[in-house]
Amino acid sequence: MKKRGILYIATGAGYTKMAIASAKSVKQIHPDLAIHLFTDQENIQSAFIDSYGLIKNPNRRSKIQYLNHTPFQETLFLDADTQVLQSLGDIFDWLKKYDLAMVHAMRRNTFATNQHWRENIPNAFPQLNSGVILFRATEPVKKLFEQWKNAYEQTAFRLDQVT
Repeated sequence: MKKRGILYIATGAGYTKMAIASAKSVKQIHPDLAIHLFTDQENIQSAFIDSYGLIKNPNRRSKIQYLNHTPFQETLFLDADTQVLQSLGDIFDWLKKYDLAMVHAMRRNTFATNQHWRENIPNAFPQLNSGVILFRATEPVKKLFEQWKNAYEQTAFRLDQVT
């Protein structure tokens, strides 16, 4: 397992192309940072992707299903529609103290993101953005991702952030 890298999980030709464009933005600033892509597209050939794996049976849950398959001990997962504009700086230093770090979702109080599931969470508590996840591949994190995957598979929510 490699020490550190960026992970993308994208299905469909369009999202895979967006992930490669995002990877390009990373490599322009951090050329030595490893990038892995999970996709349902075959024969990925890009100077910006260091390794890739094939998603079997792609679906709306592919992101959650493949987080635990990261090839890195320390992973920054980025959604395909992200773009890195400046240095990531010391972002991985957060993992010296924490196993997992996420940013707040920007639109917490919309119908799609503010749906009730198990608990009625007050609007004052932000939802987490599942498009930027920094994590160490520890057993507690793997267990959390497995629980998240199972919870999401049992719901009809379109967005994974609710669960």
